[in-house]
Amino acid sequence: MKPVNPDQKTVLITGGNKGIGLAIAKKFGSEGYNIIISGRDEKALKNAITQLAEYGSVSINYFKCDVTNQDDIKSMIDQISNHTAIDVLINNAGIHETKSFMDYELEDFKRVVETNLYSVFLVSKLVASNMLKNKAGCIVNIASTAGKWGSRNQSAYNASKHAVVGLTRCMALEFASYQINVNAICPWIVDTEMGSRLLADHATIKKDNVENLLQNLKDTNPLGRLMRPDEVASLAFFLATDQAAAITGQSWSVDGGYTMI
Repeated sequence: MKPVNPDQKTVLITGGNKGIGLAIAKKFGSEGYNIIISGRDEKALKNAITQLAEYGSVSINYFKCDVTNQDDIKSMIDQISNHTAIDVLINNAGIHETKSFMDYELEDFKRVVETNLYSVFLVSKLVASNMLKNKAGCIVNIASTAGKWGSRNQSAYNASKHAVVGLTRCMALEFASYQINVNAICPWIVDTEMGSRLLADHATIKKDNVENLLQNLKDTNPLGRLMRPDEVASLAFFLATDQAAAITGQSWSVDGGYTMI
């Protein structure tokens, strides 16, 4: 791990190599944070580091880490802790699978839940142990609007995101007296690679084409469009600022008003 600037705060972003996670890394980098990203795909991680290199005044590190593997997580956190405290944790790593409830096998269901939920528990527990000692810190869990309602053909994903919202509230209550705020962000469909796969999967199930499905979704959203990764990133950064110090245990929708209809 490269040395970090001790005069700057440090953020760890799981799944920070693309999509929402990379947008969050760029936002924190632009605000002068030391950046640490993790992911499973080393090629994507190196590509992300190249994109983040424009923020030359900050330290940028990456770890190839499977966030469902406790040994991987512990090794990563131990290495980071030898160099710096983690001031902000963004639990962003996640996967989506589109499948009817009756078509799920237990292993498929577990894979989604382990990545989307267990990882939040495992990473947060190790990071929070130091935050509790320092009596300072911020944790932002990237959930989904799917954690606020039911949906056809994504029971594992919805269940995992509902659980992340619930876990966020529990963590917030337990950590509040230590000046650690914990919040969740619940985006609607975001214009990312993962969002495109979601649309393609649903189009296949509905026997529709992606263009029609996308237009129908846009027509039902008050803003008339998909969400942008930078919009999620801006909220994640705000929740890590002193201005948000009194905000904890909340689930913030970034959905263009979709949850109101």
